Amino acid sequence: MRKIFIIFVGLFIFAGCAGTYIKPISAERAQNAHTTDTDDKGYIVYSPVVIVEIKEDTICLKKDADGKCSEPKIVCKISEKPILLPDYSKPFLVRPQAGFGKTDVEISIVDGWRLDKVTDKSDNTAVLDSVIKAVKEVTSLTKGVQAPSDKIEGCAKTGLYRLEYSKGKIELVPLLIYYKEENKK
Repeated sequence: MRKIFIIFVGLFIFAGCAGTYIKPISAERAQNAHTTDTDDKGYIVYSPVVIVEIKEDTICLKKDADGKCSEPKIVCKISEKPILLPDYSKPFLVRPQAGFGKTDVEISIVDGWRLDKVTDKSDNTAVLDSVIKAVKEVTSLTKGVQAPSDKIEGCAKTGLYRLEYSKGKIELVPLLIYYKEENKK
């Protein structure tokens, strides 16, 4: 009798756990989620690709008495607001789990692909909050990234760049380079 009671209590504790399940899955598995008989129940979200634009901008170094710019300089600037696109090679399966009772989980998915917020009343929100915070911090990192040619007049390499985070360092990977006529030589 005692053995049955211990098994029952163990099953109750295990099955009664509520929370949110987030697991990386393969790109092929994400593609086939709606076309095959899989047991992938939940929402498929993707890791973001952060894209910034590097462009020329004119700043005023000195103004005259009328307030007009008397000494303009063309500088290389990075866009303040990054563009977020889904990285289809890095999908995640997000599934709320109720256990025996109700689950008090709210999942916010933005733009149909990006996990924006998870509100989970269970005790595992610390991990979820750190994942969401890390994604949001990546998008704010553009303020610390220097454009590739900010010390010369204008930009040698204007265009779109993907932010690549590797080994504690952020790199700008060119996606599309805009060429000015004088740079084509």
